[in-house]
Amino acid sequence: MDVNHNKGEQRMKKSIILLMVWGFFWIPVSPAADYIQSFGQDSYVNWTKGEICATGSGIIKGKPTNKNKMNAYRAATLDAMRKLTEVINGVYVDSDTKIEKFTVKEDTIRTKVSGIVKNFTEKEIRYLDNGICQVNVSIPINGDGSIAEIFLGGLEMPKIVDNTVSVETVSVKEPTMLAKKPETAPALPGTQDVQEESPVQETGIIEQAAQEVNAETETIQEENIQQDTKKTKEPVLLAMNKAETPPSSETAAPGTTDAVSSENAAASQEGALKNPSTPVSGLVVNASGYSVRPALVPKIVSDTGEEIYGFNKADRNYRKLNGMASYTTTLDDAELDKRVTENPYIVPAVKVDETKPATVVISGEDAKRFKELKGNERILSRCRVIIVSEKIA
Repeated sequence: MDVNHNKGEQRMKKSIILLMVWGFFWIPVSPAADYIQSFGQDSYVNWTKGEICATGSGIIKGKPTNKNKMNAYRAATLDAMRKLTEVINGVYVDSDTKIEKFTVKEDTIRTKVSGIVKNFTEKEIRYLDNGICQVNVSIPINGDGSIAEIFLGGLEMPKIVDNTVSVETVSVKEPTMLAKKPETAPALPGTQDVQEESPVQETGIIEQAAQEVNAETETIQEENIQQDTKKTKEPVLLAMNKAETPPSSETAAPGTTDAVSSENAAASQEGALKNPSTPVSGLVVNASGYSVRPALVPKIVSDTGEEIYGFNKADRNYRKLNGMASYTTTLDDAELDKRVTENPYIVPAVKVDETKPATVVISGEDAKRFKELKGNERILSRCRVIIVSEKIA
């Protein structure tokens, strides 16, 4: 007995020692925080992953039959689509103009946005114990069938002049039915389905149905929606040919002319490549500490007013496929992003233009050094740009 007892004590001591050693060397790793622009509790834009997400709610009326659950599911879907439309309208094209100004003034753009919303991706369906159905949906910011295809795929930057919309848009496929709908709704746990009835056919347009859903869901208590942590498929960055000779000239465009304060200029550090012996693979502007307005068309300028990056610096196909820039909340996340790896030029921002909050300003010296790098125009044309900021203007 004593021998067995001693062996048990020895095994326990070894286990404790191993746990102590493991705990000494283990370093916790915090999950990356995406750059999220919230539009309420149930809808937001994830500028890091490039998607717009929303959660809709619908009430299960009466007994939990398949028909009633299906009707609640459809009501939740329409509610989510309405929220997606609201978020899209609140997204800025540039520092000043929201998409809403375009959809209000131009029927063609409004129709294309409606088509994108109808072609949503369904991420999750939940039936709650209180008789509520919730549906999580998303749409892409970039790529085929996205808002970038509408606003970034043309030769000229979209704009509104004298209440007239000027935007060259490409065709966005208009779906004929709501995407990815199940034949029957999942059953509520702990309940027995009554006789199954055939689903009710949808009638009317989205806007009318959404208004009815609003009236039905006014009494629904707001639920804290846990964001889906499932990583979405990122748009594929088109390959950069490192052997390709970049263009020999670069046209500068006027930018902001505000002078940089001496305080910020003195505090700023010089931009640098991670590996000076390797060709530049992307541009990272570190605007940590500044409030930046995320937009479809951001701008990077020098403190002398020279435009370093803007709409006309990017190839139209890359603008549409990947968006003009991505946003992250930390410099570490930016350096690891496939968009700019493996050797980005990292430059600190000296300020953000107060009158144009989607415009980030870098020093003239950093701008000059970046323009001297071989292949700088090529990475800009391919939209290999990331802006780092933890504050949203």
